[in-house]
Amino acid sequence: MPRAAEQAIDLARDIYLQLAGEALTPAAAKLYSQHTRVTTKQASLALWRPDEANERLDDAVRLIEAAFIKREAGDSDWHLGMRRAGELLEWLAHPEFKLEDTPIRMLAAAAYQVAGYPAMSASLLDRGFTDDRNESTILRALLKSDFPTLLTEIAAYWQTYKLIDLRTGTFDFSSDDTEKHGTEDWVVRQIVSALGVLCAQARWGN
Repeated sequence: MPRAAEQAIDLARDIYLQLAGEALTPAAAKLYSQHTRVTTKQASLALWRPDEANERLDDAVRLIEAAFIKREAGDSDWHLGMRRAGELLEWLAHPEFKLEDTPIRMLAAAAYQVAGYPAMSASLLDRGFTDDRNESTILRALLKSDFPTLLTEIAAYWQTYKLIDLRTGTFDFSSDDTEKHGTEDWVVRQIVSALGVLCAQARWGN
């Protein structure tokens, strides 16, 4: 094994030991306490700093990267780091932490799914859900493993889709704004198409 790969594995294991042990780190415990307080509408922790939310988000990202490296290395406990990342993300999902530009709750649900805890993923997505959340109903159904609803949402997407550029398969890149929305639209269509194939395979097989 190349030396660089060995170093990456060693680093991933160090991150796991530091952030995903049986007991919460002081920083993670502080986040959990703050999450509990804001959820129950209590006063914020006196020592809580606003930038700590971003720091814990960084910890979650490190745990996810470490979990994938450990999985590739054959470590059987890789999923525990992924689960801890899901926990950190779940505690960060409250609007009080002001991470609205990041789909924290969806990322938490995805981490739980990858770690092998689908019930935790579904429970999180069911908890306090309101229609005004900026969340994809298609991805939400996927992360809940609710394939009948996923198929319904995919069908609804294609029924309302405006067939503007599907005729040519090209985009007008004459402006930055057009390029941005054109590319994003293409990515969304590819993802929805792939999920449609997944649903078809699950429902009808070959």
